Amino acid sequence: MGFFDLAYRVGFTPWERAGENFPVELDDYLARTGLAPGRALDMGCGTGDHAIALAARGWRVIGVDYVARAVLRARKKARAAGLQMRFVVGDVVELCEVFEDNGVGMGEPFGLVLDFGCFHGLNDPERRAYARELSCLVEPGSRLLMLAFTPGRRGQLLRGADWERMRGDFAGWELESERRMEAFGGRLAEAAELHWIELVRTGLRATR
Repeated sequence: MGFFDLAYRVGFTPWERAGENFPVELDDYLARTGLAPGRALDMGCGTGDHAIALAARGWRVIGVDYVARAVLRARKKARAAGLQMRFVVGDVVELCEVFEDNGVGMGEPFGLVLDFGCFHGLNDPERRAYARELSCLVEPGSRLLMLAFTPGRRGQLLRGADWERMRGDFAGWELESERRMEAFGGRLAEAAELHWIELVRTGLRATR
């Protein structure tokens, strides 16, 4: 059993507290970018809070996470909220295969991709695979909104991420903004280590 499987089993999920202010952040982001509701993807969706926030604003959302227990909770939350959404179990570094196995249509590209603490924990080969898979599912103008720890602050479990270290793998993407996350719930020290990375897709949709 991996760390995150165990964490969801015992209820040790402090990263979910970091998302308490996400609806406010989301509204600001959508207003700044002028994005209209469309198709959205939540990478490493956990128990679905962020995907549900998107769906409540009119987006058609698919969430992906490799922890089955988390995905089951996400589905229950969506039903309780009366939202029609799709959550699938799978690894984001094999995303296209996961979609094929679960009957998720890949014809329509995703206009918005959310990553709330997924990419920053991957190793180098996984990061390259993540970027490669994602490039097949977006089109010019698609956006990626990522929350990550800054590099070197959390040891090997969560390596952190920043654009300088990402840009080699994210060909066909441009940085729009990289900024510190505001404090959440009074946890100033933790917030100081988190930052938003906002990217926009400029390259053409890749083929497998």
